[in-house]
Amino acid sequence: MKEANSLETNINHIKEIIAMQQSLSGLSNLTEKISIHDVILNAVKSVILDKHQIDVRIEIEPDINEFITDKSKLFQILTNLLANAKDSVLLHEANASRTIVISIGRTEKNHIMIKINDNGIGIQKDNLDRIFSFGFTTKKNGHGFGLHCSAIYARDLGGTLYAESNGNGEGAQFVLDLPINPKTLSPR
Repeated sequence: MKEANSLETNINHIKEIIAMQQSLSGLSNLTEKISIHDVILNAVKSVILDKHQIDVRIEIEPDINEFITDKSKLFQILTNLLANAKDSVLLHEANASRTIVISIGRTEKNHIMIKINDNGIGIQKDNLDRIFSFGFTTKKNGHGFGLHCSAIYARDLGGTLYAESNGNGEGAQFVLDLPINPKTLSPR
């Protein structure tokens, strides 16, 4: 079991490096009409949440299904956020239930807002401003690439990414705000 966890950690690290390289080289800058539901389901499957007996709830407003974006960047953001949420709930030993809630809604600014909430270990208040910095990690075997890449990808897509937490033991919420009609995608 320990070897499997180590292998999973290394595979995720390799995925992060490849995604970062693609971003820096500009290879992944293709916009297309995507189904948000399909991208989220694929990200959930990719992170293998069911193996860890984590209850995942997906709440999507009925009028939201498709929009135009870079599918691979959105997928990478979601897998990074879900992997962090998974790690957080697994580390929170006091939790009787492990829960991640993904909610998708529309904002007044014609944006799509994706929120990923977990009931994990939370984020210390003094780390909230640093978690998106390159190389910053609080994980024993972390590398500090995932959230940094995710913040860059969110900006590339014309959106924002931020985190909220009430501190240790209180879980966390990551909020990704993206334009539904991305007229201002950042060129690479």
